[in-house]
Amino acid sequence: MIPAFVPAEVTILRQHTERAWFAALPNGKEIIAFRDIDEPTLSLSAGDRVPVELNVADFSQAHLLG
Repeated sequence: MIPAFVPAEVTILRQHTERAWFAALPNGKEIIAFRDIDEPTLSLSAGDRVPVELNVADFSQAHLLG
């Protein structure tokens, strides 16, 4: 069975909003990495490497697990 989410690690590029950051996948693709509204916010800086979950239907955004 194909998983709905795949684990990955992103590098934070810069903050976009209170709960979203521009990030890069290991292959260099820029994506939006986000935290859900019911999750605590994170203090992230450019260059931080953070684990994420990517939805297999849309690799342009990732849920931050850190």
